[in-house]
Amino acid sequence: MGSVRLNENEAASAAIRLFPMERRQGRIEAVATALQRASNDRVADRYAGIVAQTMFAELELLGLPELAQDEAVGAFFNEVDQAIEARRDAEPWMAEIISLR
Repeated sequence: MGSVRLNENEAASAAIRLFPMERRQGRIEAVATALQRASNDRVADRYAGIVAQTMFAELELLGLPELAQDEAVGAFFNEVDQAIEARRDAEPWMAEIISLR
């Protein structure tokens, strides 16, 4: 596979366009499932922290400013929270199990 070289004008106008974190449905569902299956809140918080650290590292490597990173990760976890709430609404017995922790 060959490499692509940009001239100075192309390089100056090049921009990385990310697929928004909050649109990554597969990852959202996987994190929501893992958080729901966690044995207790401490385990769930630890897992969420690891996911967030990983996402921050990915976005930093791409050169995203810190504020944009915060917004992207926050939007992602907002979607995770909404997915969990939707599951609780669809399966009321799940709320009882989670509240027993």
